[in-house]
Amino acid sequence: MGAVRHPLRSFTFFDAIATSSWAVYSGLIGFFGGMAFENDPIKGLLLGLGIALSITAVVEIVRWVRKKRAIKASRNVFLRTRPFDPAWQPSV
Repeated sequence: MGAVRHPLRSFTFFDAIATSSWAVYSGLIGFFGGMAFENDPIKGLLLGLGIALSITAVVEIVRWVRKKRAIKASRNVFLRTRPFDPAWQPSV
């Protein structure tokens, strides 16, 4: 099935497990979140947004740092393998 030629029967089985577990934990988060913030839903909304923004910020910072390290490493490899040429200017 698809580009990776995964068998349909196996895909359907594991997809059913994944969708079921997603539905259960999403429902439980809503249930317990509703109980915790029953009297003040604005606090629940702000907490949810804060958690989402924090996770997004951490992921983006890690991605940015990894990209900078990869660029630096590739430049170091390039500069070590290139013979010295005083007229050469790096492209940015």
